[in-house]
Amino acid sequence: MRITKTMCQRQLEMLNTTLHGDAETHTQVNGRWRSIPERYTIDHAYGGYRLCRYCNTAGGVYDVTNYRMTARELYYVLTGINTVLRLDAHKPLLNSILQAEGVSHVQH
Repeated sequence: MRITKTMCQRQLEMLNTTLHGDAETHTQVNGRWRSIPERYTIDHAYGGYRLCRYCNTAGGVYDVTNYRMTARELYYVLTGINTVLRLDAHKPLLNSILQAEGVSHVQH
């Protein structure tokens, strides 16, 4: 199956929604578009893709992946991140229930 940039964008939207409550990466301030710090984005140049994270409102980014990769590789990276976040989403709830009941729970 061919992996497209659109499929990577969908996974990126899931990542931003899981971590921040919505998929928005930019906001309009005084009529100008500004990036939202700590949101993830895909950088595309020289035929490769890279996962980045905005570090300021001017559009500066921090590279999350160490190198440019194909759309398929980036899709697998994003899918893996989203899977881990979904699998671990219940842990804060579980830990708070156990603490409320006075049960000691050690994470390994």
